[in-house]
Amino acid sequence: MEILPLFVSLWFCGLSVEGDGPKSLEYEDLVGREITSGLIDTLTERALLWCAERGFPLAKAWVGSVEKRGDSAFLTLMVERGTLVIIRDIRVEGKTASPAMRRCFSGVLGFPYSPQRTSEALSRARGFGFGEFTASGFSMGERGFVMEVKRTEAASLTVLGSGAYDPSEGSAFGFLEFFAPNIAGTGRRARLSWERLSLLSQSIQGSYREPWVLGGSVWLEIGGGYAFAESLYMTEEAYYKAVYPASGETELWAGQSWRRDKDFASGKAFSGLFFLLGGTWSGLRPRIFPERGFLVSADSRLSQSLQRVTWEAGLRFPLWFSTAGLSTRGGFLRSDEAALITDLFQIGGHLPPRGYRPQRFFLEDYSAVSFELGMRGAVSPFAFLDICWGRGLPSPFSWGGGVRLRGKALGLEAMYARSAGPGEKGLLHLSIVGLF
Repeated sequence: MEILPLFVSLWFCGLSVEGDGPKSLEYEDLVGREITSGLIDTLTERALLWCAERGFPLAKAWVGSVEKRGDSAFLTLMVERGTLVIIRDIRVEGKTASPAMRRCFSGVLGFPYSPQRTSEALSRARGFGFGEFTASGFSMGERGFVMEVKRTEAASLTVLGSGAYDPSEGSAFGFLEFFAPNIAGTGRRARLSWERLSLLSQSIQGSYREPWVLGGSVWLEIGGGYAFAESLYMTEEAYYKAVYPASGETELWAGQSWRRDKDFASGKAFSGLFFLLGGTWSGLRPRIFPERGFLVSADSRLSQSLQRVTWEAGLRFPLWFSTAGLSTRGGFLRSDEAALITDLFQIGGHLPPRGYRPQRFFLEDYSAVSFELGMRGAVSPFAFLDICWGRGLPSPFSWGGGVRLRGKALGLEAMYARSAGPGEKGLLHLSIVGLF
């Protein structure tokens, strides 16, 4: 079949050809192609997008005529821009947006429709934890045009539990966390965690974040914690942070904390203020046992006589039929005096190196690298190798493996981890993640 050359001529109804007019609509790449329904759809989509970018998302486009002259064809596309859409209100799934959510759309209200501004507003609402958003259309309200937004709510509560059993001592330890990223649909969030590090040691921490300080440009977080280990230490802490959300996946913070520590072993005590600085950049997906994405974070506690810094970085990516992970974490401590046991790093447990139980070693400096390889899918066997550098460790190597079961809102992980040191018997880990 002979392909007809095609020349596209455009006729716009109701649009000026002056300045940035219809001549800026790019269609030269379509010249010389056969007229098909697909080509007409492509040209129509470009014309409607051209109008939407100029504040006319209700524009209409249709084919006026197709005229054949020998081996050439001339298509007349008629485009009517309609009314300039200035967004006066937001309606989310049939309901007026709450005052908290409305702040996310402050860059849209009162302005002509713009795909870029709308996309930024939807991304901002998503970053605050309100859920997934898509603009579904427009309607007329009392004050003018209302943009209809469809929302798929994010999980309002994440529960993470992790436990381990040490056969050499017959003891168990674990970690439990409740995280609410979107309280009552307002974007406020709270976190509560409890950890049992040994038979006689426990800790509890909590925090609350208010995202609407200074019009939403700065979040305020307050929190505190208490930890106690018989014959070892006791610590109490309260803090505040000013958090700057650079994007939905990036945040920076600065603040202060007040701490009171008692080191029972040395008989020393301390109380004072610290400056807090840090940030995180995370794009891990999915939320239950991520298989792809990245994480970079750093945190510090600083005073005139003490500097304590921790960091973490990780990358997960598909590798043929499997998924691979590479991560590193560590910390260093500098103190003008002998450091209290509460400032030292307690390695092991549910974090690399996973072959050691918590409170077996207290380190001033450490760094760890982890390698992991596993299958993709709902049932995912995996194996890992942790390498940790720290003074006094019997061996830098920990290894093991297990299986992860991943559902839409629930995940389960069973794992065996063992240090390569002499006489080590290993640990049995069990973790569960739920989204509610």
